[in-house]
Amino acid sequence: MSEFKSTLISVDNSSATGEALDFFVVTGSPHAPIVCLANNNGYPPVRDIYARTKIHQNKRGVHVTVRLEGTATGTELTINLAQPDMEGDYTVIPL
Repeated sequence: MSEFKSTLISVDNSSATGEALDFFVVTGSPHAPIVCLANNNGYPPVRDIYARTKIHQNKRGVHVTVRLEGTATGTELTINLAQPDMEGDYTVIPL
């Protein structure tokens, strides 16, 4: 059975594109992720969050898109990310 792990991931305006925050988190896992909002500091209300596995720059991880109700300007947005067998360094790469 896979070991299920979770971590907090924080992003800022470097991940902003229009009305969304779009980023990749290095986790090292190929398994389906689960995400939820942990903190929204200054961004418009969250419309929805999508998370899916992806390989980016030869690294396994999670591609996260957070769509907002307005332009993506704020201070910090934090999500809870859970995925079996995470072993990455949790680097956040803006997309």
